[in-house]
Amino acid sequence: MEVHWYQRSDEYDTPVLLYKARAFDYSSQKASFAGRVSFGLKEETSGGLKAGDVSLKLENVTIEDAGKYICLVSSFDDYDSASISLSVTETGHQPLLCQSDGWHPKPELSWSDSKRALTPANVSFSKNSAGFYSVHSWVLVSSPSEVSCSVGLFNEEPKETRMRLENSHGDILMSINFISCKICFIFISANKSGNDTTDGKENTANTK
Repeated sequence: MEVHWYQRSDEYDTPVLLYKARAFDYSSQKASFAGRVSFGLKEETSGGLKAGDVSLKLENVTIEDAGKYICLVSSFDDYDSASISLSVTETGHQPLLCQSDGWHPKPELSWSDSKRALTPANVSFSKNSAGFYSVHSWVLVSSPSEVSCSVGLFNEEPKETRMRLENSHGDILMSINFISCKICFIFISANKSGNDTTDGKENTANTK
């Protein structure tokens, strides 16, 4: 049996995932999917490939992954195919806030991640009746990383706090079951929550 996952009819020769001769063949795989795709299980009791479960598991989903996916299953005497559409939405930049009180004189504040200094969207200062300064700042971060906010006086060791921003994109499972090369049903599970089933040959999956 041969299982061929690809995105468009003109990309048949550069598959998302190709399984043949009882092994995965990555020689012609589309480069953007390298290391991110594998067979998954529609459910724990599905029986896997032996039972006709040819689900495609896609990890670290990106906006570029959106579109139509086609699965073609063939054997010596039969073949069948089904398609599924994946829609990806982006939640936007995440604001991180940093505030520190009780400084004199006015402190300095800086943002950074593991690679570079970050430019804050805002830095503001206030002074209370006792003459001590408070500083408030926020920065927009779009990619997963560990971000630090440092506050301190000139030529002194700053106080630092770290925040980890996790990846908002999860993994998605695009599942198609074939029994004797005949389509049984299509099942979608995005980010391990919510599902939809249909008796047709096409469905839509969404992930955030």
